Amino acid sequence: MPRAAPRSLITVLVAGAFLLTACGGTVAPEHVGDSGPHGGEATDATTIAPPDGTTTFPADGGSILTGPGDGPEGPPTQGDAAGGGDGEDGGNGGDGGRGGGYVDAGYFYGDGSFWVEGGAYPNPPDASAESEPDAEAPDAAQGCGPLAACCGTLSGATQTLCNTVVGAGNATSCAAELTQLLSGGYCSGSSILATQIQVQPNRIVSDGTLLFWTTFESSPGLMAMPVRGGPITTLLSAPTANSQGGVFLAVDDVNVYVLEGYSLVRIPKNGAPPTLINEGGATVLAATSLAGTAYWLENVGNGIIRYPPMVVKSAPLQGDTVSVVATFVVSSPTLNEIGVTSGTAFVGMLGSRLFDFPLSGANSLTMANEDGCGFLASDTDAIYCSETTTSGPNLRITSADTSSVLGQAVSSSFIVSDDTYVYWVDGTTVGTVVKAPKTGGGSSIVVATDTNPTAVAVDANSIYWSDQEGYIKSAPK
Repeated sequence: MPRAAPRSLITVLVAGAFLLTACGGTVAPEHVGDSGPHGGEATDATTIAPPDGTTTFPADGGSILTGPGDGPEGPPTQGDAAGGGDGEDGGNGGDGGRGGGYVDAGYFYGDGSFWVEGGAYPNPPDASAESEPDAEAPDAAQGCGPLAACCGTLSGATQTLCNTVVGAGNATSCAAELTQLLSGGYCSGSSILATQIQVQPNRIVSDGTLLFWTTFESSPGLMAMPVRGGPITTLLSAPTANSQGGVFLAVDDVNVYVLEGYSLVRIPKNGAPPTLINEGGATVLAATSLAGTAYWLENVGNGIIRYPPMVVKSAPLQGDTVSVVATFVVSSPTLNEIGVTSGTAFVGMLGSRLFDFPLSGANSLTMANEDGCGFLASDTDAIYCSETTTSGPNLRITSADTSSVLGQAVSSSFIVSDDTYVYWVDGTTVGTVVKAPKTGGGSSIVVATDTNPTAVAVDANSIYWSDQEGYIKSAPK
């Protein structure tokens, strides 16, 4: 959560003559803004926090990935009231009169706006020094080590100011800044990337650069933002689930993949229009993916047959021929979940019965030894079964249909994995972020308490999760 402006800020704002002398700008007190954003927080029209500048999202449907220099207007990089900086790391730089520099309580802009995410420091940095948003934390001077470690867990404008204080090398300043960060809930092992985004996520994925998530509501349906926080964009305003409970989200180097109602679609990262993965007119009930291939369940009945045929199909995620894996009839309500290993497919009903069959081809199902899985996640050697309703174990189920306990869970989310561990969140009022070895052997808590977490994702460096308040957070792996 944002930290309140310190008492010293009030003194600075009242002492307009000081601001005129220190910053060389025209002070317009009525234009002084609130604290700059942390992650995706909203700011007022005159409060400009240094943006990341490496990734932006277009409003006109263009590419959602851009390089340095294409971002939004950045802050001045020199304390020059005659004009903004060149914007190399933050877009096109400020316009004329937007110069400014760091003063004792934050960053003052020549047009009268003021950004603060810290406190008063005995030795403020030189106003003419360049400040690069989201730069690597500098080497800490003696006495600033704890703050330097904290800076590495932050993002955006908060991290920029933290690094600046460390760079000044004053132990008293570092201690004061660390105390204020801790009082605001920062440096506790997790970082807030976005706050109260209104519509809570139900799935999250990361490609290491961007986070993508689907929502419980149909609009917005698919969202994205940089993994360190920043601008949030809507990629798809449509239902990203269906009435059978089907939800799917995946990402690779080229596309994002999502279940849009009863259609499986790919959305190119370059801004091109979505395209179908399944055949036109199909009714896709559930989907999964493994090793670059999508697998999905289709209902091929005509609405007259009591137990209509079900078919499992597959196709490369990036596009090619659709193949039929198996067709069968189940004398039960419609199947609505699927998970696969390299050799076996598992299909079932959410929270109820589970069946399996070999991917090499079969038109009949075998009752699996397990049931009650709320979600199925695919992996090469096993699927992961989430306990979503009551307290119970999350399971690892092998291709041979043998199971082992990953760890106890309560209202577990969809399980995600990396090369070594699986991760989930327990969606309770004192929810936890949990990881466990993929082969079983007991779980451990990554984050001890977070209110009603809803979804989790992982990449090479971090764990990400969301909660019912609309926050998205991260922690180092």
